[in-house]
Amino acid sequence: MDLKELIKSKQNQVSYVYLSGELDGKFFHVIFVPCEGKFKPFVLFEHGRSIEIQEDKHRSYFEYKGKRYYFLNGDKLGLVPGIVNHPSPRAFELVINHECPDPDNLYRDLLTMLNDYYDFYSEEERRIVASYIIHTYLLNLIGYTIYLMLEGEFNTGKSSLQITMSLLQYNGFFSGQITMPTLVRKIHNYQGTANIDEFDKLSPEARQNTIGILNSGAYQGGTYEITDMNKKTTAEQIKVIQAFSAKTFSANKIRLDSSLESRCIVIRTVRGSRRTKPAQAIPESEKLRFQAIRDKLFAYCLMKGRQILKQKEAVREELAAQGFNARRADIVSVLVGIERDFGQDDQVLNYLKDSEEFEQEDSQDEDREFHMYNFLLGKCREVSADTTNLQFTNKELLDHINHKLG
Repeated sequence: MDLKELIKSKQNQVSYVYLSGELDGKFFHVIFVPCEGKFKPFVLFEHGRSIEIQEDKHRSYFEYKGKRYYFLNGDKLGLVPGIVNHPSPRAFELVINHECPDPDNLYRDLLTMLNDYYDFYSEEERRIVASYIIHTYLLNLIGYTIYLMLEGEFNTGKSSLQITMSLLQYNGFFSGQITMPTLVRKIHNYQGTANIDEFDKLSPEARQNTIGILNSGAYQGGTYEITDMNKKTTAEQIKVIQAFSAKTFSANKIRLDSSLESRCIVIRTVRGSRRTKPAQAIPESEKLRFQAIRDKLFAYCLMKGRQILKQKEAVREELAAQGFNARRADIVSVLVGIERDFGQDDQVLNYLKDSEEFEQEDSQDEDREFHMYNFLLGKCREVSADTTNLQFTNKELLDHINHKLG
């Protein structure tokens, strides 16, 4: 077969997709349905249509309007029971039957569940965590994610909060002392929402890889290469993983580079003042409560995801018009857009502003540079042309700039 024939052949009519996304103007998710002791994968669209996922010799795929779609997350799709907290068939029934959960009741149930298992320092932080959980169901619509950083002393409930979140998130899992291969597999194969405990106690190699995954996995399409030179072939030595997923991480004290830290929302944990339910030993009845909320979150976000995205984009435009820092505005617009869609006020937005969680683009930055250059130019004029060193103190320079800025 020559090149021209290959290009025209049906075999070449293929595209690649993630486990969720938008196709033909409709939001979809890959779901796994129990069937004869296994899990059968389907594509489920927001309007209730489903397509069975097939397998060829090498990979999983589905066909839609004469085109074949392969998945970027793993070669062949399959769900191992218990590996991530996946929605149940009840969630899929809600979508198929067009039974959209009531947003007011759903949001209230989510806040109640969080309150049962963690004593938040403020109501705003509880709402931030709630919106963070909801955003995990929307990643491939939004195109980027937010990282939640829990920082606090020993015995302030960081692990309990992460376990609780993992039971409510999209494909959530708690990774206390998890091995790197397991972490990578859950993120790559399931776009799992990772809750990484004791980040500060990771080995140097694990920390390096985790930070690499965090930096690479903040945006859709982000990949990370893990190398193992002990393997024989190049294909075995270099593993390219899909790193894009939501992630939380906790530590007593976290030190990150400024680029990664700017992608985070920080919750500083403190010891609670009231008794909460233990997250480490959840009875079956409580697991069913978590499952019910997770199912409703999945159904609502699939059916109303594009509506939430419009709210998010409207908030983003508002913040841009007010001159807010672009990256922080991206992050905050997700949380506030979700809150507005669920009928909440701007309490979280005001809280983040007041706590300086994100700052306005500093319109005085260019002015500072201008006054600094003028200061240096003035110093140059004060000395002879053959002077090689200017003499001034940092205080002189700062006093000059502050005076000019008023």
